[in-house]
Amino acid sequence: MYEAAPHVMIRHSPPQRFLKILFVFLAVSLVTCETVDDLFENIKSMDREVPSIPENLVISEITSTAMVLSWNPSTDNVKVVRYVVYQNDIQVSNDSITSYQSVGLVPETVYSYEVRAIDAVGNISDFSSKVQVTTEKDANEGVKDTIPPTAPSNLIASNTTQTTTELNWVAATDEVGALEYIVFQDVISIATVTETTYPVTGLLANTTYDFTVLAIDSAGNESPLSNVESVTTVQEKKSAGDRILVFTKTAGFRHTSILKGINTLKDLGIDNDFEVDQTENASDFNMDNLQKYKTVVFLNTTGDVLNNAQQTAFENYIKGGGSYMGIHSATDTEYDWSWYGQLIGAYFNGHPAIQEASIDVVDRTHPSTEHLSATWVRTDEWYNFKDLSSNITILLKLDETSYEGGTNSIVHPIAWHQEFDGGRSFYTGGGHTEESYDEPDFRAHLLGGLKYCLRRE
Repeated sequence: MYEAAPHVMIRHSPPQRFLKILFVFLAVSLVTCETVDDLFENIKSMDREVPSIPENLVISEITSTAMVLSWNPSTDNVKVVRYVVYQNDIQVSNDSITSYQSVGLVPETVYSYEVRAIDAVGNISDFSSKVQVTTEKDANEGVKDTIPPTAPSNLIASNTTQTTTELNWVAATDEVGALEYIVFQDVISIATVTETTYPVTGLLANTTYDFTVLAIDSAGNESPLSNVESVTTVQEKKSAGDRILVFTKTAGFRHTSILKGINTLKDLGIDNDFEVDQTENASDFNMDNLQKYKTVVFLNTTGDVLNNAQQTAFENYIKGGGSYMGIHSATDTEYDWSWYGQLIGAYFNGHPAIQEASIDVVDRTHPSTEHLSATWVRTDEWYNFKDLSSNITILLKLDETSYEGGTNSIVHPIAWHQEFDGGRSFYTGGGHTEESYDEPDFRAHLLGGLKYCLRRE
């Protein structure tokens, strides 16, 4: 005969009971929920207890632009996972730590802060007590910089020619650090620059000049003057007798770079033994006058600039062995004069915006290109062309993949030369911008074209 075992009542502690209920709930949920999101929502519905309010909010390390907030951790029946910080009622942080560094503040400004705690299922506490604090006054406000920079030092001149020299100096120092330099030529200010170099132009040959430089900071404090650098330009060379006529008449668009181009050609003439005369008077195109010149340059001419008699005189000048050089919009000239179109080698056919482009140097043996590497990258207004002559020898061609707006495809010449009708012709498409005439490579390109036309190659 067997006796039944006595019934034993087992009491579970509250945590064990919660875990048991949770286990049963999860088991049922796994069967009944279709997605993980459904499961999460079921779990979330079990915990509706919000975290405790963050307490003891303290602000420290207050400066004119920053401060640090800290507070005691909140408690929760599951877990507090992050704290939301509000600055002037706007949320500025959502992080798990119990501190926040507030930066980028405005000096002498009142700011308020509150914090709320969030638990693992998204329950959010009430706001903490609001604290207010005023940032400090800017320590530098109202303090005037009265200390001048040190004087620029070791001012020297180099690469001096008949009309130019290049100045270089050692930088000044200053507490603020924002510096400009004023360049003086014979005690007269000629430039204000931020670099420690300056190219001086427009000087007279065989003349002595005194140069100094001073520094000025952002508060307007001026340094003492640098050392004095005395420079004597190169003596003017006697002309070898070659003369060129630069023609700049326009009947259409007029380039602002014309004056810069004239002065550049005159500078090249001083340094390379040829004289430059400039005219916009078409009546100078007569045989008696043209015979004085070894080369005629059309510098950014446009439109119909010569009448029939003047055209005939110029044709006879070329047939007699004269030379022609066209710069930039010389191809935008005399569309109804077919002989001129053959002389220059092409006509203008539009252009895109001024931009940088890569130029392939096709022939590096010509005087106008021998100083260049295989690729020349520069900025200008790049012409497209029509009626290109088959007689021209291409020196430079544009890489149309390097810029936007080219229409001449793979072969897009931008400089060329030819023997034509008893004379010589050279053309370059550069020279729209004033800056072009300051570029050493472009100046050398122009000089090489002139040497070809003067038959000095």
